[in-house]
Amino acid sequence: PKDLDANSLRRLKFLRCFVRVNNLPRQCCQEELVGLFVGFGPLRSWHVAFDDDGGFGACSGFGYVVFRHRAHAEEAIDVLNCCVFGGRKLRVDWTYPCA
Repeated sequence: PKDLDANSLRRLKFLRCFVRVNNLPRQCCQEELVGLFVGFGPLRSWHVAFDDDGGFGACSGFGYVVFRHRAHAEEAIDVLNCCVFGGRKLRVDWTYPCA
């Protein structure tokens, strides 16, 4: 959009690269999440939610990754959605579908 300032445009571009992952196995860790997605392109950040704040509990079943480029995120969603990982069928989709 023409009426957005530079900061808003950067934020919008960032949000358009956010991918959420649901139904992760309880034993999933940060490294496994990265390993699942890094083959599609460079990542800006990632996170696996754990039952406790220290990251030592079991995985809560969801996480997210942020790609540097939207095209890489699109490919990851297309390939990994409904893929079985750790015995569970992943649900992979946009975190902010309207961004």
